Amino acid sequence: MDKKTRMKTILIILAAILVPAWVSAATVWGGKEFTLGKNETIDDNLYVGASDVTVSGEVKNDLLAAGGIVLLTGTVGEDATLAGGNVDVLGEVRGDLRLAGGQLTIGKNVGGDLAMAGGNAQVLPEVTVGKDMLIGAGNAVLSGTVNGDVRGGGGTVTINGTVHGDVILDVSQKLILGRNAILEGDLQYRSPIKAEIAEGAAIQGEITYVPLRMKNGTDGGRQTLAGAINFFHLSSLAAALIVGLVLALYFKPGLDGMMRTISAGFGQELVRGLVVAVVSPIAILILFATIIGWIAGLTALLAYLILLIISNVLAGLIFGSLLAKYWYKKGVAEVTWKNALGGIIILAILGYIPLIGWLAWLVFFLVALGVLSSKFWQKIKS
Repeated sequence: MDKKTRMKTILIILAAILVPAWVSAATVWGGKEFTLGKNETIDDNLYVGASDVTVSGEVKNDLLAAGGIVLLTGTVGEDATLAGGNVDVLGEVRGDLRLAGGQLTIGKNVGGDLAMAGGNAQVLPEVTVGKDMLIGAGNAVLSGTVNGDVRGGGGTVTINGTVHGDVILDVSQKLILGRNAILEGDLQYRSPIKAEIAEGAAIQGEITYVPLRMKNGTDGGRQTLAGAINFFHLSSLAAALIVGLVLALYFKPGLDGMMRTISAGFGQELVRGLVVAVVSPIAILILFATIIGWIAGLTALLAYLILLIISNVLAGLIFGSLLAKYWYKKGVAEVTWKNALGGIIILAILGYIPLIGWLAWLVFFLVALGVLSSKFWQKIKS
């Protein structure tokens, strides 16, 4: 599997993780920290965006949480979708569990499917996953039990538990089966080398191994570079999703105003964004060339970089809001967290379609840059 195919797989996993179908009733909370106490209960859905999120109580319906550190020790009655730098699930999720982040740990049972995308992911020995497991990670360790199939891939994947279904994996480094591994179904995998199978491991189905050819040892470095690039893309996308969620939750009135401006003059904002993208670097270089202009040039450069970063996130948000408007035949383009997350993911997936996908991303990026520059300039004048 080449790096583009691996990234498409990861993005599809993220789509499954972060764009579920949610019921309408919800408790929405945002801030620096959030804690749901052990004896507290949320009777509907809970949507949280904060730097530190701790859920020790009961959420009777769905849970959506994003933050730097996310800790779940309570109970979720239906589905849980969690994203963050460190995500620890030490409480039961009775429905599906979807995770995205840097460090992911599962320590309690999952009633439905489990989907994980991140840098390091582990499922502890005492865990039982009720249905299938979908994974994309740099390093993944499965020590628990999966009642269904295990699919996906990563850099190094270790299985030291029980899988009642089939195992279908693509690994860029190696697959390891520990002495406690029991695979009741078939094992199909692609890897540069054959799996390391410890004494005591049991594979009851058929084994299908497809080698990833290495030429003169150079592909090892390429695999490492590809893994680093993939992790960077995944981390960037996860950061964009978190920022998009925060923007949609906390800055909705201002973003709705931007969407009205875009709806009234999409082409105008596209042209404005193109002018800003081309002219700004030239103006900054001119400022740096003057003796007394370097301070202004440095300030302008920082402002320009901030505009580019925010515009990249806003591009997906704008795309998702306009897509929802025409899909649901609404009169106005409204910014919601669903539109934000869905638009960011779909636009990222489109980016892997040569030319058409790139042009789609560029158009919405320039529109975002145009409207953001206009608002920024209006703030300066006022």
